[in-house]
Amino acid sequence: MHAGLLKPDRTDDVAATEVRTVATELPRLTQSLPAASSRSSAAVALIFDYSAEWITATQPQGEGFSALRVTFEWYVALRRLGLDVDIVSSSTGLDDYALVVVPCLPIVSTRFVNSLQRSRAQVVFGPRCGSKTENFGIPAELPPGPLQALIPLCVVRVESLRGDLVEFGANFEVRHWLEHIDTALVAELSLSDGRGILHRHARYRYLAASLDGSMLRRVLATAALEAGIAVPELPEDLRLRRCGAVYFAFNHGTTMRSLGKLVPANARFLLGSDALGPAGVAAWIVDG
Repeated sequence: MHAGLLKPDRTDDVAATEVRTVATELPRLTQSLPAASSRSSAAVALIFDYSAEWITATQPQGEGFSALRVTFEWYVALRRLGLDVDIVSSSTGLDDYALVVVPCLPIVSTRFVNSLQRSRAQVVFGPRCGSKTENFGIPAELPPGPLQALIPLCVVRVESLRGDLVEFGANFEVRHWLEHIDTALVAELSLSDGRGILHRHARYRYLAASLDGSMLRRVLATAALEAGIAVPELPEDLRLRRCGAVYFAFNHGTTMRSLGKLVPANARFLLGSDALGPAGVAAWIVDG
């Protein structure tokens, strides 16, 4: 029952029509897209190391805790904010990024700390960052270990919250994971009982809890705006991406979407229009 471009009887399947459409669209983009070797970086770097997933799989310390899942949640939040995102490892140079987010990186290297110090980016760390040494122990100075060179706080206790346990803040909820912080910093975000869960020092923020999607977006949007990045928050099923001079919009939903003010008046469409159908794509450049 499986089909590719053709059905088993060698007649066209849906994919054949789609491939023909792409073949006619690509020449319209070729002149405007940058060469692969000179592709421009996104404004946001999302740090993910596979070792982080291996560590949380070996010691989840809470049912279902996964560095990969946490990273995906942060990626969804960033893309929902309309931000371009490069997913890179902790060994990648960060000089070209305005915002660096680190959802879950249990082992933090000195090289990574130095790279963050050299950059000018706003940086947001998530729970469990710097919580392990290379030998799988707890840092002697307590988590977040080497990150204390960037933000003066330590994690003195952690809670993995079972599914029916919720900690509440003003208009937000914390589920799955909560860290107790010892610091002289004044919290930017606190639970209803006053416990701080988001602390900031200079360019660096440490988030000590698993936040619901809307509050996570607020935290990341604040950091993005401080980094000088525009934040056009999008409907749940609409996504934007820029590649060189070309802007793309993708409608992952089942209803028509109008791009409206997301497209400037002097835009010239290479594909589609500002009325984006279900599963549709539009691409444009800005003249002048």
